[in-house]
Amino acid sequence: MGLFDFLKEVPLSAVLKERVELAEQRFRIQSDEKERLLKENGELRLRLAELEKELERSKPASDSSKKDGLSDDSIRVLVFLFRAPPERNNEVSVASAFNMEHGVARYHLDELAKRDLARLGSVNMNTGQKNWGLTAAGRRKVVEEGMLSSKQ
Repeated sequence: MGLFDFLKEVPLSAVLKERVELAEQRFRIQSDEKERLLKENGELRLRLAELEKELERSKPASDSSKKDGLSDDSIRVLVFLFRAPPERNNEVSVASAFNMEHGVARYHLDELAKRDLARLGSVNMNTGQKNWGLTAAGRRKVVEEGMLSSKQ
């Protein structure tokens, strides 16, 4: 008796019924897993929202109180321009005072100029050195926001 003869004797409906039951069992398992994953996803989203709020609350005051979006380095440059004598208010002095590249010093000076806190005062035609000065708004910001109390 061959395999095909054996299969002819097995009722076809029993084989199909067995296959359908197996498929239904797999479907239930996958449905349960999907439900578990959706629940876990919801819980993780809630936890993420809580952690984001906690992170926002724990940020240092200097990060959240930065007015005009100024970085700490830009604020230090602003205070430097306030304190330094006019002959030292140039890109070279700013760069050397904070041990930064001249391009970085120019960037911070440009950021201050964009916010009308500093402006280009003069350019030495022989050396190309640019001298900067604070605007009234820049001086007001330094004084009124208490930037002189900290060592900048």
